[in-house]
Amino acid sequence: MWPDPLAWANAAIVSVLAGVTFLVVGSGATVLADVTTRAHPGAWEMIGGTLLAALLLPPVLLTLSYAVAVATARLGLDPDDQSVPVISSCMDLVGVVAMLGVMSMLGVLPG
Repeated sequence: MWPDPLAWANAAIVSVLAGVTFLVVGSGATVLADVTTRAHPGAWEMIGGTLLAALLLPPVLLTLSYAVAVATARLGLDPDDQSVPVISSCMDLVGVVAMLGVMSMLGVLPG
C-alpha cells in the first residue's frame, strides 16, 4: 500500500505544478480585477490565498488518488475508468472547501 519511488516522484511533480498553477490563477485574478476595475481584497490576499490553498490541496488529493487507484486495481477494475471520476469530483469539493477556508482565515470572507 506504500507508494513506490516513481509514485513519490510523480507526487512531487504534481505538487510543483499545483503551486505554479495556483500562482498563475492568483496573479491572473488580481490582474484581471485591476484591469476591469473590480474590487478585490488585495494582491497579497489573492495570491497568498491561492498559494496557501495550493499547499493544502496536493497532500489530500494525492493521498486520495493513490488510495482509490490501489483499491480499484485490487478489485480488478480499471483504475483509469473508476478513479478519474471520483478524483475529479473530490478535487472540486476539496478545492472549494480549501479556498473558502483559506479566504476565511485571511479575513476576506466572514468567518
